[in-house]
Amino acid sequence: MNNPLGIYAYFPESYRTPILAQALPERINCWFYILFMIVFGTICLILAMFLENKKYNLKSTLIQATGSRNPSVPSIKFSQQTHFLVDEEVTKEKERLRNKQNNDLIKVMDLQKVYPNGYQALHDVSFGVEEGQIFGLLGPNGAGKSTTFNILSAVIPRSSGSVKLLNREIDQGIYEVFDQVGVCPQINPLWNELTTVDHLKVIAQMKGVDTEDIPTLIDYFLNALELKKFAKTKAGGLSGGNKRKLCVAMCLIGAPKIQFLDEPSTGVDPIARKYLWNCLKESMKGRKGSMILTTHYMQEAESISNKLGIIINGTMSCVGTLPDLKRRFGEYTIQIKTNQSGNTNELSSEIEQTLKGILPEVRNVSSTDEGILYKV
Repeated sequence: MNNPLGIYAYFPESYRTPILAQALPERINCWFYILFMIVFGTICLILAMFLENKKYNLKSTLIQATGSRNPSVPSIKFSQQTHFLVDEEVTKEKERLRNKQNNDLIKVMDLQKVYPNGYQALHDVSFGVEEGQIFGLLGPNGAGKSTTFNILSAVIPRSSGSVKLLNREIDQGIYEVFDQVGVCPQINPLWNELTTVDHLKVIAQMKGVDTEDIPTLIDYFLNALELKKFAKTKAGGLSGGNKRKLCVAMCLIGAPKIQFLDEPSTGVDPIARKYLWNCLKESMKGRKGSMILTTHYMQEAESISNKLGIIINGTMSCVGTLPDLKRRFGEYTIQIKTNQSGNTNELSSEIEQTLKGILPEVRNVSSTDEGILYKV
């Protein structure tokens, strides 16, 4: 017997009205569902793009943070120590970045971040990372290192300023830029049920590595970071140090042109830390890329970085190569007390020759009966 309601005969009686029965066809063609999915998918895509663009719109974030429609007069809350000495090399770094001939792969100019509560976490931060260079970003807790890192890796939007990766603003063509970026965040982005090898396979495939090259790359990073014996161990069973090493391997695999590492050696034991440092340095050899590394360890920054920047209270206070920073800020005093009385010139000369064999620059400030004072 022909059913005039078709599939709607199975609907609850309250929904089986003559209007519904007449308005809807007896059988719905599959193309109806396909057309519906195309239309609905297009609407969702447009909505997602609108929300994404709104999130990274600089004017809207600044207005929201300042609570004013006039961004030139923001009502911001500064942290307690707002004023401090800024090195003249920071100004020179800005001038270098403004040069039209500048080809740094990473350029940060006049970066500011004001949170919705009015707190200004970053104020006028500028630096550049050249091709083949590792830039170490140092500073105490709360200085703004992680905020800078999150802005560079597009986790949070900036309030004002310019951030360019591969000469492209990160809020324009963001997906096109970030397919050449590797990120190792402070929190381990791991799946507890996947093994070490599975993680590296997944990330390598996501980065477009050729299938035949994946096993070779995985073996290299397992050996370089001493993870070979944990190859089949699930991430949930790894120690904190091994999780960090796995995150570094996930960042480096696929040879991204730009790499961001936020305190990569946290929780790693001193011996394994040196293997990790060697792996990072080897990854930059022969590659025309750039790396930014945030760290609390001065030894780590000294061992890896070609260039350093120190952020204090949200402002870049000094920037330069390690020998240059040591020359300008590394002076300290050595006072040697002696039991000899009278002329200490002979002893002073002997000590000075000994120190000069160890330290690059030594000068005798004063010699008295109580001792000898040196500036190093």
